[in-house]
Amino acid sequence: MVLKVGFLASLSLSVVYAHVLPRQAVSCPILSSDERIDCGSVASSVSSCEASGCCWSPVTDGGPWCYETTPLSFNRPTIPKRADIDAFIGNYLPFAVKGLEANIGGVGAPGAHPGAVVAATSGDHSPNSGSQPDYYYHWSRDSSLVMRTLVEAYIDATTTSPDPAEAARLAAIIKSWISFEGGLKSIDTLAGTAASGDNIGEPKWEIDGTDFNQPWGRPQDDGPGLRAHTMTLFLEAYLVATGDSAYVKSVAGQIKYDLDYVLRHYQSAASVDLWEERTSSFFYTHMAQHSGLVHGSAFVSSFLRDSTTASQYVEAAKQLEATLENFWDGNRSMIAECFNVNDRSGRDIATILAVNHNLVNGHGVFTAAQDKVLQTSFKIAKGFRGHFQINRKRINGAPAIGRYLEDVYNGADGVNNNGAGAWLLAINAMAEVYYRAALELQNNGAAPVTSINQEFYAYLGIKAPAGSTLTGKDLANLVSQLVDEGDAYLDTLRFYLTASGSHVMTEQINPVTGVLQGAPNLTWSYASLITVARARNAILNKSTTPPPPTTTT
Repeated sequence: MVLKVGFLASLSLSVVYAHVLPRQAVSCPILSSDERIDCGSVASSVSSCEASGCCWSPVTDGGPWCYETTPLSFNRPTIPKRADIDAFIGNYLPFAVKGLEANIGGVGAPGAHPGAVVAATSGDHSPNSGSQPDYYYHWSRDSSLVMRTLVEAYIDATTTSPDPAEAARLAAIIKSWISFEGGLKSIDTLAGTAASGDNIGEPKWEIDGTDFNQPWGRPQDDGPGLRAHTMTLFLEAYLVATGDSAYVKSVAGQIKYDLDYVLRHYQSAASVDLWEERTSSFFYTHMAQHSGLVHGSAFVSSFLRDSTTASQYVEAAKQLEATLENFWDGNRSMIAECFNVNDRSGRDIATILAVNHNLVNGHGVFTAAQDKVLQTSFKIAKGFRGHFQINRKRINGAPAIGRYLEDVYNGADGVNNNGAGAWLLAINAMAEVYYRAALELQNNGAAPVTSINQEFYAYLGIKAPAGSTLTGKDLANLVSQLVDEGDAYLDTLRFYLTASGSHVMTEQINPVTGVLQGAPNLTWSYASLITVARARNAILNKSTTPPPPTTTT
């Protein structure tokens, strides 16, 4: 999605980082980044930090430079009652569905072409004209993830929860998106020409279906893979449900167009990341490319009968699997989001989003229950626990999570200068990965304990030697603890949403006050609640169909 402040926005910190810093004048304990509790702000200096009675010690891994003398104690949050989380989801989920669909052209989104998906209801051309940030555009990434929630609902309506009228309604919306995306493929953009196929490296489009021809972070190489993944899921389900091979054949070429782009660019380190700030090689981008290739190769082979092209996609996917393994940083015991970006730690919620968004039939190079993924989630949580003031005020809750530790983008709302806040979709991502991990381990029937996940399991209260395997009651306990951890994150979201007094989901939560900030009605925020509710329902064996809203707020 969405940087929205312009390319390389986070470089505002580099002015501070570049100074030659004086030697610390006070005696302070030596604390690792995970143990530091942030005592400063973006504008802190060594003098202002020490004047506050805090310690100053620059680091390069995203930890606080200005930190308190007492080390962070990272304990389990208070686990909410499952009935309370059930009630929260039951209250907010119908409004999330309504809010998401209201941002789709042809359903809502005034001025938008049918099938276009606006990122939020703010911007010069939005219903709230003049509001900031300006998100009233169609992003390839956001729209693919938003439409995937509708595809999953369509699959429900044609299989486990038969509802022909709802299936037809959803299919019409999804088809309008496919048609809109098909039209974009014929347009030359600043990312490339239609003739070359590189035009779809463009991440952002006008809502009327024309190109966005202003400076931006481009190309972005995750969009084609995400779109191919979503389209494949829909077309396969639609063909089974309706037998309408003529329609599927008429649009199937779009998947090949996307995957041919991936084939040309999957080895490139010139893509801009999903936060639209840096150019490098990124874990999220490669995971999106991989899932698109794996899903699409099977479709191209079975439906288009093009085994030659399909085999090229399969080979590229295999090469990406080796590339993805290289993102594991054994020294810091986590999956890093990026290569060769020295002023970022790589501790980024994008790694968890990559896992949640890019599973291949429940599997993948990295899945939710894998030791490296769970340890990465643990490192992210520990980093943000001491990072935001709101987390220190609510010490018994799961920490609110932001994009990455060095982030400074506050949503461009012009209201505060407290720096980057927690993102609603990031909090949901943490809950979702734990629900997914619980289901994966339950289905596997066993949970290996490794030197990598042993620390996280001990945090959950499960102490077992590396090399052992949890089964039976021990496995059931682990599954239950993972669900509880997911519920603790949803309880954090519940805390801030209910305090707002509204069902409107924004982009961020202020890191100091806890007030919602940034773009209102962020479509990706709504989608993230829908997907985390689905993941929770899957492990708790509950219906995935939300009830209709009875009131509006």
